[in-house]
Amino acid sequence: MDRVTNMNLREYKYILEIYRCGNITSAAKALGISQPSLSRFLQTVEQRNRVALFERKRRQLILTPAGEQYTKHARRILELSDEMREISCENS
Repeated sequence: MDRVTNMNLREYKYILEIYRCGNITSAAKALGISQPSLSRFLQTVEQRNRVALFERKRRQLILTPAGEQYTKHARRILELSDEMREISCENS
């Protein structure tokens, strides 16, 4: 896999982990990165896409409608990536 593809897959994993955890602190801990780094990462993704993926409510992050679509597609892309990796290993 090329570098760009790995970066995109990492983006999807990070966003899905934020969704799963419901907050940046827990997601950062689960991902093994710092909370400020993950906060900046989310901000960058949202700015690049020009849409908020999460609504901030107190210390909890809730998916926006755009975030629901993003996570739906991210989950599927990661599933397809895993399937392709399995096929590649079987044919090696």
